[in-house]
Amino acid sequence: MIPSYKDMMLPILEFIAQNDKMSRSEIHKFIINYFKLNDEDFSQRIKRGTLTYINRADWALTYLATTAQIKSKPEMKPLEKIGKSLFSITNFGKKLIKNKDKEGKFLSWYNEIYKQEIKQEEKEVTENTPDDNLKEAYEKIKEELKNEILSIILEKEPRFFEHLVTELLESMSYGTGSLTNKGPDGGIDGIIDEDELGLSKIYIQAKRYKDGSNIDSQEIQQFIGAISNKNTKKGVFITTAKFTKNAEEFAKNNQNFSVVLIDGDRLAELMIKYKVGVQSSQTYEICKIDTDFFEENNF
Repeated sequence: MIPSYKDMMLPILEFIAQNDKMSRSEIHKFIINYFKLNDEDFSQRIKRGTLTYINRADWALTYLATTAQIKSKPEMKPLEKIGKSLFSITNFGKKLIKNKDKEGKFLSWYNEIYKQEIKQEEKEVTENTPDDNLKEAYEKIKEELKNEILSIILEKEPRFFEHLVTELLESMSYGTGSLTNKGPDGGIDGIIDEDELGLSKIYIQAKRYKDGSNIDSQEIQQFIGAISNKNTKKGVFITTAKFTKNAEEFAKNNQNFSVVLIDGDRLAELMIKYKVGVQSSQTYEICKIDTDFFEENNF
């Protein structure tokens, strides 16, 4: 029987601690051996085709390293994602597994980090309809996908991010995009031609910052300064991080230029909506009664 993602979490921590860091594929092999999965377990798949044990192991890694709850309490993060498929145990993680009552400490940690989720699960049992549960499961998967998108972007070169945001705006039907030349860009990373002749343009600034590094009003002011001598009144400033309130107010209240700010959360949201860097995995069709059909008396 394949264990739950929660039951995989502590063994995964202990396994990674043996070498300080492990790849995702090595962790998948460890799960097979540690839990002695048989042929039936090994071949079992979820609806979208992924092997069940891999899906659960990946969720275990997500809950240990990259959820929003973990990011809000970095001092209590057991694992650190240090590459596209590489994970390293933190000092907190080492302390967790070295405790004499490591199972008890792990449960206490899990309950502390995910207490709101546990309360929600208890609520679902008694209050939520199947439709409610389906919607909440969708939102949960979507939130983790957004985290994964931003994590992967941070592993890429800055030029890749500039290409990504240009392609996103193209997918949103704003026009045809191009990047500025490599090297000092004067505060402009890309340009969107809104018409075929290039008479109307949108200038882009793309900042690939880690979570916790906020963009302040000074950087917005510099961007507006960079486009002030261009034949445009429009700019888009996109970052993987967040904007300070002062930055948001500065952009909103500027009378001369229309500058749109897109932070990391909205960036990931737009990438999912316009299918940039993501693809549909599976679709559920939910039917309901056609009351008009059953109320008609044309027979």
